[in-house]
Amino acid sequence: MKKLVFLFLSLLTAGSLFQACDDSKTYAEQLEDEKNAVERFIKDSAIHVISVSEFEQNDSVTKAKANGDAYDEFVFFSSEGVYMQIIDRGNDNKANYTDEEKEKDKFVDGNNICTRYAETN
Repeated sequence: MKKLVFLFLSLLTAGSLFQACDDSKTYAEQLEDEKNAVERFIKDSAIHVISVSEFEQNDSVTKAKANGDAYDEFVFFSSEGVYMQIIDRGNDNKANYTDEEKEKDKFVDGNNICTRYAETN
C-alpha cells in the first residue's frame, strides 16, 4: 500500500512539474508587444502624433504627407488607444440653405452618423 501511495504521489509531482513549463505569452505580454510594434511603426514611418487639444485647435483636421510635407500627422485619443488621421471633414453642400435649415441640420444627441474610414494594418 505504501508503494502505491508513493507511486501516485511521484506521478502527481512529475505531472505538475511538466505542466508548469509553458512558453506561451500572456495577454499582458502580447499587449506590450503590440504597443512596441505600433511605436516602432510610428517612428519608422515619420508620423507626427498630436494631442487632442492640438487637433481641436487645428479645426479638427490633420496634415497629410503630400507635396513635400515632412510627415503625416495623426491625433492620438489616449482614452481609446486609437490613432486617427482626418484629412477632410467632408464638403458643405449647403450653400443654398437658410440659416434655420443649417441649424436644424446640425448633430444632436440621438442622431445617426455615417462614417467612412480605412483601416491600415
